[in-house]
Amino acid sequence: MTERKTKMELHPDDKFEMDKNDIKYYDIKNPSYKGIRGRWEGADPQYVDGMSDNFKAFKDANLNKIEPQKAAFETWTGKQAYKQGFTKANVITDNDNLVLIEFTK
Repeated sequence: MTERKTKMELHPDDKFEMDKNDIKYYDIKNPSYKGIRGRWEGADPQYVDGMSDNFKAFKDANLNKIEPQKAAFETWTGKQAYKQGFTKANVITDNDNLVLIEFTK
């Protein structure tokens, strides 16, 4: 029997491979995570314009006068976290080059 790999998308820019047993392990044996951390760069040459999609979405929401805790859920990661029941966002760092967020339940 051949081992089948599945591509799982965490962020539009990042992909990794897991086999089905890994997915089953995370879904069934360890369903409760305490939180999700987001680290979004605003000055990283790996991105076309130097900013990650999450960084741009967060900063754009701030420009639209959305408070930082709510702006965090305007990002791709924030939307995925919310779908998993993480309804609180704690902004650790918010400056011109870096945003650090912790999503919790």
